[in-house]
Amino acid sequence: MTKTFATRRLRKTSYLGISPNVRMEKIMRKFVAPLLIALVAAAPGAAFAATTAAPAPKPAVTSQADQSISGTVKAFDLKGHTLTLADGKIYQLPATFKDPGLKAGEKVTVHWKMNGSAYQASNVTIG
Repeated sequence: MTKTFATRRLRKTSYLGISPNVRMEKIMRKFVAPLLIALVAAAPGAAFAATTAAPAPKPAVTSQADQSISGTVKAFDLKGHTLTLADGKIYQLPATFKDPGLKAGEKVTVHWKMNGSAYQASNVTIG
C-alpha cells in the first residue's frame, strides 16, 4: 500500500537536516522581525506618542555677554536713540548717549548686548 501525502508522517528533519520549526524560526528572524522593526520606525511617532514627552522650551534670553562689531553707519537717529549699520541691524542706544559726531558713511565699533530680541548698544566709538 502506498502512502499518500495526507497519510504520511512528517519527518522530524527535512532534506537539509533542519527541522521545519527551525526553518520557520530562521525565516522569522531573517524577514519578519526586520519588517516589523522597519514599520515601527517608519511610523511618524504614532507608536511612541504616549511615552515620549515634548522637549522643554528654552528660556528667553534676556542678556548676554558684551559683544562688539565694526561697520559703517547707514543711519543715526539721536531722538529715537537708534543706530543702523550698513548690514541692516538696528542698535538701541542708551538714553544718556552723547553724540560723538556720528554721520552716515562713518566707520564705527559698537559694543552691544542682546536684550530680548533687540540689540542694546552700550558704547559706540568712531574708527
